[in-house]
Formats: sequence, C-alpha cells, structure tokens
Amino acid sequence: MYEAAKLDGASVLRTYWSVTLPLLRPALLVAMLINVMNVFNSFPIIYEMNGGNANSSDATSTIFMYTTSQSNIGEAAAMSVVNFGFIIVIVLLFLRASKWNSAED
Repeated sequence: MYEAAKLDGASVLRTYWSVTLPLLRPALLVAMLINVMNVFNSFPIIYEMNGGNANSSDATSTIFMYTTSQSNIGEAAAMSVVNFGFIIVIVLLFLRASKWNSAED
C-alpha cells in the first residue's frame, strides 16, 4: 500500500496545508476570480430558463439590461457600466481578503 511521504514527521494533513496548498494558491485564486466573473455573465442560461422575462424572480442584471436595451439603449449602456464597476469592486474586495500579494511566512 502506498504511504504518503512525511516531511520531518509532519502528518499528511499538515504537509498538505503547509506545502501543497500554498503552491496551489495562485491557481486557485485565478479559478475563483474567473468563476465570480462568470456568475455575472450567465446570460444565455438564465435567459432561456425564464423565457426572456426580466420581471421574473430569477432574472439577473444582464437580463434586465438586455430587455431595457430594446427600448432605451442609453439606460442599458449606463447599467452595464454600473455592473462593470460592481464586478471590479467585488474582485478587489476578494483580492484584498485573500491577501493575494502578501509573502508567505
């Protein structure tokens, strides 16, 4: 049976927590950021689910912008700028909370 190599007597969990996870941190950070941005770009799935109805309870801001653009393109453009700003704020808060540029001890 295969036994994981121990690092100076550390347990498998401690080795994973102290060695493997810090090395995976940049990749995990990028994957989580892309996932957060994709949440705001889930237009086709939700549009098909609610039949393009912006008044349904599961409509997102992108669905509302799309239906608004049919009658008032300027208002939809302004909403897209606000939506972009909102995404930037969420990404910056996430980066700050994850301490992405701090040196590991």
